Amino acid sequence: MTDMNPIGDASHAYVSDAELMAWLETKSNEQYGELRDAMNLSTERINLIKGLNVLKADMQNAKTVDDFRAVREQMIALKTEAKGTPYEKDMEDLFGGAIVAMDHPDADQNPADCVNADKTTVAGLKESIDAETDNLGKIDSLELVQIQQLVSDAKETSQLASNLFSSRDQTANSIVGNIRG
Repeated sequence: MTDMNPIGDASHAYVSDAELMAWLETKSNEQYGELRDAMNLSTERINLIKGLNVLKADMQNAKTVDDFRAVREQMIALKTEAKGTPYEKDMEDLFGGAIVAMDHPDADQNPADCVNADKTTVAGLKESIDAETDNLGKIDSLELVQIQQLVSDAKETSQLASNLFSSRDQTANSIVGNIRG
């Protein structure tokens, strides 16, 4: 079994500065890409939590049919914003039936009593929103740990390359110093 260096094959033990720089660029691009993706997902999650909290407050304050229509529009907007994200299905599950139920309340029906197919009232929907925001908050806390690890890994990669270049420079200066000697 031959030892492989991280940059080239085992046929040569020396890694040129160009190979080291190419490796550093590839590794850094990979690490910063992962970091960017994690941060973008965290931003989406935070925006979703904010939107859900605003929606819940507006649901609490809604009294008229027009108020509940505005709440319904917010639900549609949150579902639309979640399209193409890992939270698309969660928003569909949370709001799908409620949006339909709130579409055309009966003229004599209290909008707060609108129910979806699961017989979930607006009060039940508020509880579901609370549960979803709690879940998203927990996920975000765990994701922040991963982001910190990615930042640490990127710093270590840069430090490794810096140390290798510094070591080479010191070795070269020692050789020149001994030759002049």
